Amino acid sequence: IIEYPTAGGHNAPPRGFRYDAAAKSHVLSLNDRGEPVYGEKDEINLDKFKNAVKGLPFWLAGYYARPDKLQEVLALGGAGIQVGTSFAFTKESGLRQDVKQEVLKKVVTGDVGVYTDPVASPTGFPFKVLELEDSLWKEDKYEARPRVCNLGYLRTAYYDTKTEKIGYRCASEPVDIYLKKGGVTEATVGRKCLCNSLMANAGLAQVSPFKAQGSEEKYVEEILITAGDDVNQCREYMKNNAEGVYEYSAMDVLNYLWGKYKDEYQKEMNLYSHAEQAEDPKIRESLMAKKKELEERIKEVDGQLKK
Repeated sequence: IIEYPTAGGHNAPPRGFRYDAAAKSHVLSLNDRGEPVYGEKDEINLDKFKNAVKGLPFWLAGYYARPDKLQEVLALGGAGIQVGTSFAFTKESGLRQDVKQEVLKKVVTGDVGVYTDPVASPTGFPFKVLELEDSLWKEDKYEARPRVCNLGYLRTAYYDTKTEKIGYRCASEPVDIYLKKGGVTEATVGRKCLCNSLMANAGLAQVSPFKAQGSEEKYVEEILITAGDDVNQCREYMKNNAEGVYEYSAMDVLNYLWGKYKDEYQKEMNLYSHAEQAEDPKIRESLMAKKKELEERIKEVDGQLKK
């Protein structure tokens, strides 16, 4: 799968980009918004890639949830596209319903911003974040969250020179604990607990053993929504139902992708509607063969839509 840096979730860093918490040399590769800058070195020559894989199937992702992009990939010889953001906000997805509504309402006005955060993820990879006020994207909410590493899905191994054993640490855990494990303070700055926030996104927010800043109540983990740069593409299929709720289904996405693809085939096949009437036998045979090819393609698309 070739995933461009416009995709949601974690992104591959730009060629030559290296996050350095101590020296901060990476800031030279950030734009005015503090996002990693991608350039010509990060572009992919798909023709060369196709030759290199020697017939192995491949898919493209990152701003590819469009009929024309699907056609482009299939014409190139790819197996298809990977779609994430469009399905993330369908009514079938596990994302919290109130969060879906907040995002889709913003999509209606085109107000949803996406930020490629170079430091949010403890993995060191850039991470896409939706700019939602009521989420950990906001600096004040991030600062108010008591650090805790109680899930540990993104911990990394390190060698403890004192015990001569392998230990595990995370740059998003409490700073003092991270330092005791040999980490440096600079590496903890801006780090967010993706494990807890992604669980909260699905309505499974953990209750922290620590109190929220300035509160007597234990902190309940908050959301941090990730999506690709094309999140506003959702307006192509979303609808406002009788209850005033914005929604769309996974099938709506597929119909958009495959349905328009089928329309293109149908328009092309109309050019061959009288193929059997051609007087020249060779021309008639050629036209009929093309018509049959298009009929098979339409049949294939219908099959995909019925799955």
